[in-house]
Amino acid sequence: MTAPAPSASFQLLPILLYPGILLVSLLRRFLSWPHDYAFVFTPPSKTLIRMATAPFLFMFPTKIKNLEVVHKHKRRKIMFVGNHLIGGMDLAFTMPLIYLNTGVYPRGVADILHYRFPFWAHGITLFGGVNGSRENCNIIMKAGEPLMLLPGGINEVLKDDRMDKYTLIWKDRVGFVKLAIEHGYTIIPFGIIGLEDMVSIAFSIPSGLFFWLMGDTRGLAAPAANMKMQHPTSKPMPFPDIRIPILYPWLSFQTSYLVFGDPIECAGDFVDKESVYALRNQVRDSVEGCIKSGQRMQSVDPRRYRKTFGQWF
Repeated sequence: MTAPAPSASFQLLPILLYPGILLVSLLRRFLSWPHDYAFVFTPPSKTLIRMATAPFLFMFPTKIKNLEVVHKHKRRKIMFVGNHLIGGMDLAFTMPLIYLNTGVYPRGVADILHYRFPFWAHGITLFGGVNGSRENCNIIMKAGEPLMLLPGGINEVLKDDRMDKYTLIWKDRVGFVKLAIEHGYTIIPFGIIGLEDMVSIAFSIPSGLFFWLMGDTRGLAAPAANMKMQHPTSKPMPFPDIRIPILYPWLSFQTSYLVFGDPIECAGDFVDKESVYALRNQVRDSVEGCIKSGQRMQSVDPRRYRKTFGQWF
């Protein structure tokens, strides 16, 4: 006795299911792609970067000071060290401006928290960013690639209304100095201002739940840990607890100002604690000087405020 032939609808079932299975498979591959380890990277073309950042650079024009410092040292091993703006608003400006104006493409050293968000992590990986572990930095610096490091990290991104604008929150961080000494890098300090003057903080909320949802133990740390420094020259956080600022725009478009400081040669013994902290303080003071220089430019710039949308409207 022969088995009955399968119905036409049953025969079509694999065909109908295949696109869904393929889509799920591709999505899983896509979400697993961003990795947080260092990798060989070829900078994208300037045309691609110019297209990707055109809306931001068009709406928020930036004036640059001391760019010749980068030009003079572009053939050397350089590490850009500067301030982080609230909400990470500087990400769309600093690196593209350096690349488009000098041809130097610094690899971004990112906080591990960035890799908790799939599509955001894809963007960071696509443009050469890596998780800021010591191992990753060693790999990049052994290859002599330029990189950008923002010691304030998430603490500066989450500045709230209790803190002054453009405050540096470096605490005890000296790892970048040790790496620069070890690999013979030149540090180019910089400061960027303007964007924090275009937003206001409505209120701030505790960050513990956010960090917990992201699987990050920093939100569970005792507030006193943010105030306890290992060296007398280190500056603790202005307040012991980390809060998440809720921002709203002023709808007042302004010019931004990017200032580079004098290069700092990193030499000596990276094991010597006092030498490391002294060099860190020199870099920190230079970044603060760049911020103040940008604020002086801002205070006398007749074209600081953009009365209308963008640069030419």
